[in-house]
Amino acid sequence: TEPAAAFADAAVLRFAGNATVDDSKSLGLTMLEGGVNTFCVAPIIDRSSTARVEFWAIGLNCCGRRSSFECDEAGLPTNHDGYVVSDPRDGDVWFDKVGKHFAPAIARRDLFMKAIKSAETIHGVVSSDRAVLVRWGSASKTDLIQKGGLAMGLFLGFSVIVSAAAAVILSPLLKEVREGMEAYTLYRSQYAREADSGPKRQFNDVIIQGFIMPLLAIVFGVLFVTWSDCWALGDLLLGVYTISVAGSAAALLLSTKTFRFGVVLVLATIVGALVGHKNYIHNSFYFCSVMAHRSYSNVRADAKAVEYLDAGQMRFEVGAKLAADQSFGFLHRGVTYCAAPVVSPACATATIASPLAAPAAAPAAAPAAAPAAAMPASPAAASATALAAPCEVNFWAVGSNCCDNTGGFTCFEGSEWGHEAVVLRSMGERKVGNELRHKYLQAARAAADRNQNIILSDELMLLLPTSRSIDDWKGKAIGVCVLTTALAFGALAGLAFLSLWWDKRKGD
Repeated sequence: TEPAAAFADAAVLRFAGNATVDDSKSLGLTMLEGGVNTFCVAPIIDRSSTARVEFWAIGLNCCGRRSSFECDEAGLPTNHDGYVVSDPRDGDVWFDKVGKHFAPAIARRDLFMKAIKSAETIHGVVSSDRAVLVRWGSASKTDLIQKGGLAMGLFLGFSVIVSAAAAVILSPLLKEVREGMEAYTLYRSQYAREADSGPKRQFNDVIIQGFIMPLLAIVFGVLFVTWSDCWALGDLLLGVYTISVAGSAAALLLSTKTFRFGVVLVLATIVGALVGHKNYIHNSFYFCSVMAHRSYSNVRADAKAVEYLDAGQMRFEVGAKLAADQSFGFLHRGVTYCAAPVVSPACATATIASPLAAPAAAPAAAPAAAPAAAMPASPAAASATALAAPCEVNFWAVGSNCCDNTGGFTCFEGSEWGHEAVVLRSMGERKVGNELRHKYLQAARAAADRNQNIILSDELMLLLPTSRSIDDWKGKAIGVCVLTTALAFGALAGLAFLSLWWDKRKGD
């Protein structure tokens, strides 16, 4: 119960004898940003604990959605120790921009704090802004130092063994390479003088440097930029590709004989990166974010969106209604961005009874009756005409070109909505374009402003009301990769043919 700020510089903590990990208030959050890991958190409490939590036990892939926290030694009632997971942002100003993309998942404090935020909403607890995150284990500081030293020693030993083996294996190869280079130099000096003095290019040089290398640069550029965030080792592969292309381009550009091939390689790399980036922000990001997150069923429409931060696919309760008549279409550059609220059964009933909904037409003629003052209204009639309390809407179904300016929302398969939806996630943390989500948010705000019986939640979630979008995103992403490969093959083959023709013409 002591303030966490008092232990900001701690390495190992020993809690009071009655302190324990509260498994009943644990939470697991799965996020694409963390390399498709489940970030587990659970409050550490004792008998004198209040609703405010200062210390949290954490772990990776060792808990369920809202229970079963089995990280490290959390299941041992005799353990009351934990070692602190330090904040890597302390003293590292570049961590948020660069370091977090290469840091191990257990060091991603920002993602654990997201899980804590969800636990606050779901379990009704309040966390300290500077909560201390610990790994719940009985290891002492000396044990941790010894363990770290052992790991470093094993790494160094393994490196020495690999280096020695490489030296033994590569020594004969290096000797052969050196002899080959000497023979090649002799060949160039004796037989290649005529080729050096003119612009003629060998067929193999044009095919390899002017066709195969640029083609591979485009193909792998589109492939890695499109899918690197979806693979566990995607960033590593992208880094290897970048270094390889940069080295090859530099080698070609430094020679006057191969300069033009270097220019083609650089242009091919830029084209591949641009196409892959567009493919990522329009297709593969949404597909991968859905596949990397959880699926939920029987979701209540009046639940808080923050309870489902790790949702990818959702199926709502049977009584949930997609209020198509309360949708709004936001027109921008010829595209209508539509948003309609997903409301609970109670809210749907209140919406129908509210006078803000479409009023029933008055009859053309009515028989003579007593004055209204002499005829008291029944309780049922009073309830039907009373202004319903506004409903907070956390979930909004969205789509494009499938609604009128007001109402007429048909962005789902079939004649009726099947209560299934796919989460349209934000790209904000990826630092890339998020224009599509912004347009849908504008439509949702306009719908809430127009319909006074609903209010917009501060933490809302945008949904595509069909599971077909998953296959569409995947198919389009693969299609872009295949089409780009075909077009690049044709364009580069044409350039190689022109290069050979021009060299032959100048040589003749």
